[in-house]
Amino acid sequence: MGPGGSRSSEYLREYSGDALVAVAVVFIVLDLLFVGLRELARYRTKAAWGWDDYLIFPALIVNIGLCVHGIGTLFPGKVITSRAHIPQLWLL
Repeated sequence: MGPGGSRSSEYLREYSGDALVAVAVVFIVLDLLFVGLRELARYRTKAAWGWDDYLIFPALIVNIGLCVHGIGTLFPGKVITSRAHIPQLWLL
């Protein structure tokens, strides 16, 4: 960091969209894997469904939707792709 807590211009111009795509894809894969394993375990043990079993599917859909939205905003003109446009307060 430079004087007064400011960031270097190279740091601010750095593109960070690839990290967002990687994290979103990892979350989608993990979500599908763990929900699938949970339902497989429920099926094999013949356990009764509870309220959490019904809510896991809407939660899965919402989380995948958020990941897809994050990836979709990386197209030109849709999102800030450089830290240079983010207010300094957010970069603390």
